[in-house]
Amino acid sequence: SMTELVSDLQSRLDRKAVASKRRWWEQYLKGDALFRGVAMDDVRKSVTGWVADYALLSLSDRDLIWLIASLVSKPHSEDKLAATLLLQEHAIPAGRLPWRQIRGGKVKIVAALTDPGSIRRYLEGVGLPARAPPIAPARPHAQQEFDMEYSGSAA
Repeated sequence: SMTELVSDLQSRLDRKAVASKRRWWEQYLKGDALFRGVAMDDVRKSVTGWVADYALLSLSDRDLIWLIASLVSKPHSEDKLAATLLLQEHAIPAGRLPWRQIRGGKVKIVAALTDPGSIRRYLEGVGLPARAPPIAPARPHAQQEFDMEYSGSAA
């Protein structure tokens, strides 16, 4: 059944979970999101194996959408990531669920980070700089004189 497919993926993710990673992420995001503690690469590998083992791309569009929606609705962040990977790296590239046909070509934003502190903590947590690089000093212009001829008055 479809529910058993989701349970199988969750079991795969549970086997890759690292308690220290779970604690770090939950503390880092101050409990705003639940984590199993599975690295992104392990989520990707689990989804890829799951798609292949069950030939998920042979399911109907309706069933694929159900799987994606089911994973998005789960409380753990890795499940939501798995839904994104299923859609972005498997269904759409295979010509299934063409993006422009989903929701009439409109993307629904479900969350946005707007608090500068949250954005900084997230970026630093994933190893990206939280500050823009410094602006480089202006370089002197190479041309010291104009290369043109004067041919009369401006009037």
